[in-house]
Amino acid sequence: MNKIDLVALSQLEPAVYNPRETDPFRLRLLQLSLSKLGFILPLYATPNGHLLSGHQRLLCAELLQSTHAPLVYVDTEIEASRNINLVFNRATNDMKTNDTSDKLLSSMNLDKVTELAASISDKKVNTPEFYRCMTAELQPIEDLLKMEKAEYELPAVTMAAKLFRWRLFMPIVVTDSGRIINGSFRLYAAADRQSRWEFDKHVPRGQFPVVTIPDAEGDLAVTLLNMISMRFTLERQYADQLRFGAFRRPTNIVKDILPSLRVWVDGRPKTARDSLKDPTKFWHGFRKEHGESLLDFGAGQRRQEDILRQKGVECLSWEPYPCPQEKDEERLDENANKGEPNLALVRRLTDHFLAEIAAGRSFSTITLAAVLNSVPFEIDRRYVLLIVSALCSYGTRLVGSVRHVRSQDKAHEIKTRLSGDGKTRTALSMFPLDYEPNLTLGDISVMPKVQRFHEPEEIDALLKLFFMKTEVMDGGQYIFFRCTAPRRPKPELLKKALLHEFNLPYRDGETIDRGKQALAAFGQRLKINFDEVPDV
Repeated sequence: MNKIDLVALSQLEPAVYNPRETDPFRLRLLQLSLSKLGFILPLYATPNGHLLSGHQRLLCAELLQSTHAPLVYVDTEIEASRNINLVFNRATNDMKTNDTSDKLLSSMNLDKVTELAASISDKKVNTPEFYRCMTAELQPIEDLLKMEKAEYELPAVTMAAKLFRWRLFMPIVVTDSGRIINGSFRLYAAADRQSRWEFDKHVPRGQFPVVTIPDAEGDLAVTLLNMISMRFTLERQYADQLRFGAFRRPTNIVKDILPSLRVWVDGRPKTARDSLKDPTKFWHGFRKEHGESLLDFGAGQRRQEDILRQKGVECLSWEPYPCPQEKDEERLDENANKGEPNLALVRRLTDHFLAEIAAGRSFSTITLAAVLNSVPFEIDRRYVLLIVSALCSYGTRLVGSVRHVRSQDKAHEIKTRLSGDGKTRTALSMFPLDYEPNLTLGDISVMPKVQRFHEPEEIDALLKLFFMKTEVMDGGQYIFFRCTAPRRPKPELLKKALLHEFNLPYRDGETIDRGKQALAAFGQRLKINFDEVPDV
């Protein structure tokens, strides 16, 4: 199992990006937990003391005048430390897929906690009883499974299993009589994988580390270990990473005409096969509905422009985070194999796009296909709509789609697939965020990606801020919209939107760095001197 060292608190450095907000009330409960139960689970940090898990417990230890803490060193690259931090924030507390910190706190019986805590003596700080996880021992997984009574929830198990990717084996906590207190999903994850690979030279197949506590502490421990979770504040610490993570994944390929374009030709949602069953009729209707000069704004894979040009329809596309394609020289960038956006590529595409905008290229239709789902913040979504409304003439149509709130359950759906070994269960590692309603975060062990789900009424209200005429169609899992008659944007707000959108972040503190060029191009198009427009 992972070696646990006793390390001086002065050697540890909290991560500034830790997405937990230190709430005074929860902190008092966590301090109560540490004083009554001690360190049941260790902290985790990089070899230089950069903390990955246990920020609030470190703070509580300092408040209790502890000098040391039990620690597992994690040998990882700094770029992976944020992702490990996020996984720990979900996998430590036995959090189910739809659990949030507020939901856990609201279900806690505080009177019962107070009563239980009063019956347990404080652990003496800086003694072995305070550092009780140092006594973790290996136990057979099969024996542990016989004790387990928690329901198996695949997405939560999948999340817990992500720790194994970094060879991290956070102990399971049990009582003397065999009641599992914490680590149910870690146990299930270990059981699922024990027949397929050996965990580690220190964790023999079929065994897992366990910390044992007295039965008398069980009820208090199950509450304080599992139900105290500081509120996520990714909107602050992870803002740039969430923006960068909005790109369309290369596995999510749209090969046909976008549904947001087809639905207004067909009059209702259809599959691509049914929609294009009569190509002559479809393309006649397409030109009648959408005209012959399109802008695909937020075109992650830029496939629409190739399809449309083959039919004689002009299409310009722009996307702040484009996926490299075979036709792109920049696909050879070191990040291309990871499916990540390419900074050199976006700068080249942006220069071309802005040149077309400055030249006054007009558009009969602008499309936003699922863009408003993957943009992680409300202000960013408004910036996008403000920019595209500025590109619309009075007769230009804006068409697009967003995922319906009812499709949120489908995003969490447990999937099955057949492999060579038989039936294998798989699940998406997603969980809710609470800085906005109907937000889900996924891909957290690779590149966190936010999805915002919408109701028809709220998307219509948002669109009406930028267009005088809006139509919204409930298409089941998706909502489709069509807008005309753009409202004239206020120059000071448009300036702010352009500087934001064309300076969006990339890795290592770099940005698209085309904000000034965007102001010049849009200024030339709209006859606005942005140098004279005040900043807001």
